[in-house]
Formats: sequence, C-alpha cells, structure tokens
Amino acid sequence: MGRLKRGISILFLLMSANFAFAQAYDQKVADYILKVEHPLTFLQKIEKFGIKEPGKKGLDSTFFWLKELIEKDGYKTVTQNFVYGTDTLRNLLFSKKGDIDSCIIIGAHYDSKIGAGVNDNGTGNFALYQIAKLLKPLQTKYTVRFVFFSGEEIDYLGSRYFVKTLNKDLVKIKFMLNLDQLGGTKDQDNTGIKCERDEVSSKKVESNLLAESMSKIYSFYTNLNPVITPAYSSDYLPFRDSGYLISGIYQYSSFPYYHSENDLLRYIEFNSLVSTTKGAVAFVLYHSQSQIISGIVANRPKSQNLNVYFTGSAFVIAGNETYEFSVFDNLGREISIEKELISDNKVSVQQLKGGVYYANFKTKTQSINIKFFVQP
Repeated sequence: MGRLKRGISILFLLMSANFAFAQAYDQKVADYILKVEHPLTFLQKIEKFGIKEPGKKGLDSTFFWLKELIEKDGYKTVTQNFVYGTDTLRNLLFSKKGDIDSCIIIGAHYDSKIGAGVNDNGTGNFALYQIAKLLKPLQTKYTVRFVFFSGEEIDYLGSRYFVKTLNKDLVKIKFMLNLDQLGGTKDQDNTGIKCERDEVSSKKVESNLLAESMSKIYSFYTNLNPVITPAYSSDYLPFRDSGYLISGIYQYSSFPYYHSENDLLRYIEFNSLVSTTKGAVAFVLYHSQSQIISGIVANRPKSQNLNVYFTGSAFVIAGNETYEFSVFDNLGREISIEKELISDNKVSVQQLKGGVYYANFKTKTQSINIKFFVQP
C-alpha cells in the first residue's frame, strides 16, 4: 500500500508540473490578448445565415464563410466529409504547426438547432477564430489543431467521426479544448465563466488540474470569476470516451433562448464574451507554450500575491502588497471612495448607492478588475 500511495503521489506531482507554468502572470500575455476583436460583425454574419441544420442553406453558407475567413488568415484547410441520412456534413480542419507534433485540439461546433444559433454556437466559433488568428504569427512548442465541427446537435456526429478516424499512432493529443455557448446574456449575471472538467474517466485528475489552470488564467487576465464545473453534453465527450484528456469553456449566465428561434444577436452581452475570449486566448498561449511567454517562470512573482474577494458589502484583500484602489459606475465614470496607496485588508463599499459597479485593485505588476453589485 505504501508503494502504491507513493506512486500515486509521484504521478500527481508529475501532472501538476505539466501545468505549473500556467500559474504565472505575464504582462506580455495581458497586452497581447487586447488584440481580441469585437464580436459584433462576426455574430451579425452568423445570424444572417439563419438556421444551420442538415439540409438547410445556412449550414453550408456558414461552412464556406468560415473556410474563407480561415484561409484569408493564411491557414490551409481540410474538409472532412461524413454522411447523415441523405446529407453530407462537413468538419473544417486546420492547424498551427508547432516545434513538435504533440498537439492541442480546439473545437467548436457551427451547426445550430431550430434557430440561428448566435450564442449556441456562434460565440464559440468567434472564440475559436480569434484564437487561431492571434496564434498564427507566433512560434509555439506544441501544434494546435483547430476543428469547426458539424452535427454536434445530432449526438455529436462530427466529433464522433473525427475521433473515429484519428490515427492514434500519428496524432499525439495533449488535450482537447471545447468552446460551446460562451454568452453572455443581456440582463443576466455575466460575472463568471465555467471552466469544465472530466469527472468520470481515468483522466479526471489531470482534467481537474487543467480546469484549475484555466481558472487561474481567467483570474489573472479577465474580470470574470471562474467556476469549475463538469463537462456536459458537447463535442468533448467523444474525446473523453476515447481516452483523451479534455476541458471546456461554457458561459456562466443562464440563457433562456437555448435551442429556440430567439437565439439571436440582440440577447448577447458583448463585454463578457470579449473577456471570455481573451481568457481562452491566454489559456492557449500558455499551454501551446507560445514564444510570447518563452522564459516564463513557474512560480508567481511575489509582487503578484494579491487576492480579492467581494463579500456583498466590502472587499476582503488577502496578501501583503500595497495597491491602488478605484471604483467606476456602470457608465465607466470614476467614483471617489478611496484612491491612494493602501494596504488595508478590507475596503467597505457600503456608502455606495444600489447598482452595478467595477472595482480595480492595482499593484506594480498586477491589475485585478471585479464587477460587483450593491443592493439598494
């Protein structure tokens, strides 16, 4: 039993070491993800194409448009055809070559159910496109393989076919990252983001580490509050069931227009979608070991040791760093509460009127942005 426990401990340490570099903040990454574009134009096109079900014109139109976009950015694409009834469906494949062939697979389905699928899954398509576009000019250690899947709404047909036809001897997969319905939703709580993990297979311990790494990256580079949740009902499941390591990103807010004719642009909250996409880009920059973070240290610098929690009436600050504190209202106007270099471990906001606000805690090397709500 002692040998077994020691073996498990060593394995856990080795797996932890594989993700250790993702625990460090890097200003170069923070600067680079500012290149993420606004999603309006992209999602307008998704809505215009309409329903993306087998046999519908919108499905084919979306495929060819995505293919054109990707090829304009310098990628060579491969079309993977598979049959569903009397229809031929298509996965769209392309790759960012790394120094080694071991790869990360990033997938997002482009088909929809009933409606135009602006959120489910135009938002995932947007994030995948942004990752691919921003990764293209960078040198990476690991190859990144991108897939726009079709048939996700029909029992994951596209991803099942992709996994079934994989040559496991040639394609060495680090993990599969799934991007599905990233939101946010207007008039809903968009303060969080779900970082998904496998909780059932033999890879669940590694998947949890991967989700924790994603969670830390979202905490470092966005104002979203990450929540780790189970992988559920999307294209990563065929990968999981075939023995591959998986993780995924899913919106935190509820979406009442799921699988309906009202899955439209007017219900999308753009700010949280941009933040979600920035976090996804940062996550891939780290785990592909792109040149932008070459030389990154494994441990978080001491000057980064500041954690902030909102209790409903005050911010609780864990850490010994001196910081600058600012508050802004929902229109971006700065509110005078206390703006000076301080090191208190608690900052009250009880004096604010009811409403939505944004707080910023800034040290010499770290900036933490938190959206918070004060009860009327």
